[in-house]
Amino acid sequence: MTEPTYQHSLIQAGLAKDQAALYETLLASDALPARTIALKSGVSRTLTYKILDELINMGIIEKRDEPKKVATFTALHPVALKHLIDNKLSAATDAKMALQNVLGNLISQFDTTHGQPGIRIMEGVAGISELYEDILNEGQPILLMRSPLDDTRPDLSALIEKQIREQRNAGIHVRAITPPEQDPVSVYGPQDEANLVERRIVPRDQLGNPAQIVIYGNKVAMTAYEGPLITTIVDNIAIKKTFEMVFEFMWRAIPDEDTFSGHLQH
Repeated sequence: MTEPTYQHSLIQAGLAKDQAALYETLLASDALPARTIALKSGVSRTLTYKILDELINMGIIEKRDEPKKVATFTALHPVALKHLIDNKLSAATDAKMALQNVLGNLISQFDTTHGQPGIRIMEGVAGISELYEDILNEGQPILLMRSPLDDTRPDLSALIEKQIREQRNAGIHVRAITPPEQDPVSVYGPQDEANLVERRIVPRDQLGNPAQIVIYGNKVAMTAYEGPLITTIVDNIAIKKTFEMVFEFMWRAIPDEDTFSGHLQH
């Protein structure tokens, strides 16, 4: 039996234990018949035939059939393992995109069936990125109650600018209640008009919310900027309607002369 030298790494790379045993046996030998492979690897003969077929389908070994001779098996060049992992990564990326495209609908259906809100809690910049992907997937108008603390996170600047462009390109309109900008309206007004944003301004001492609120689709997203960066998305129509009513009440309460087009911050 071949001394297992690489089995742990092969298992970490995605092979099952018996698959790793057979592959390592072939890696250390010339072409072998299944019976010998079973003896050397310590895997039962019946299971060996099954696993050999699996390894062939994975593209990391090959079977050699010659007339009037017992079929033999040999390992392909180890670079085939890299191709296998690359293909798995590509398939996983495609699977994630496919799921992301329907995740909102799946959550909504679950909520309808079970009467429970779908809740996701995400940490850090990765959580913001996931929120932004979800906003684009929904493709619905946005109501934003901006936190003045978002200016304290320069690590989000590039991600925010990218999201603004993608929302504009997707035709997503935004109404935003925000603290005052440092620039005059003559500077940020045209930018917001181009970015499909309408805003109403509230003095910082009246709206110093440490968490930012985004209402979109049937969802409410809350990002806490005070302390650790945490984003919570709640998918529930009743909760969304309640936050929407609060937003509309505030929107109507702000004097019209404070309604501008302005530079969107998330």
